[in-house]
Amino acid sequence: MQEPFLNELRESGFYMNNKFEIKTLISEKVFEEIFNEYYDSLCSYLNTFTQDQDTIQEIVQEVFIKLWKNRENYQISDIKHYLFRATRNQALNHFRNIKAESHKLEEWVEYKKKSKEGRERIDIEKNLDLMQKAIETLPPKCREILILCKLSGWSYNEVAKHLNISTKTVENQMGIAIKKLKELLLQ
Repeated sequence: MQEPFLNELRESGFYMNNKFEIKTLISEKVFEEIFNEYYDSLCSYLNTFTQDQDTIQEIVQEVFIKLWKNRENYQISDIKHYLFRATRNQALNHFRNIKAESHKLEEWVEYKKKSKEGRERIDIEKNLDLMQKAIETLPPKCREILILCKLSGWSYNEVAKHLNISTKTVENQMGIAIKKLKELLLQ
């Protein structure tokens, strides 16, 4: 006697699981009706979270995809309540994930910035070391004039007076120093 009743339930979209609870299977037609009835309302609801229409549509579609994929596992007594709650949760998860990704991106940018600064510092130190070695190879008078002009910031006239030489000699020695440094540093 129960068999015809069970068949009738199964045909109408109901079935009984092992625990004898009655569940509703969502057919394609019912799903389509639910989608058409609630899609716009759910999108409007999400406008309180964001005005980005692409994000809103993505979130609502994800809710309906999960509903369809897991339709056999859900026991939903109030579909409207379920959809709005699922949409809210999906939105919160979406924005939480964006925040986490943004934080990871900021950390990555900071890491890259620090590693670039470190490489630049090493390059500068390496270049300074090369420059110092190149300066040491210059003849003593040429080296002294270069140091006074470029590192101490003296003018050619001040160097000439200090060393009791002509300004033209200072210019010539600076030309020789710069030429030799270029040759040594470009090797």
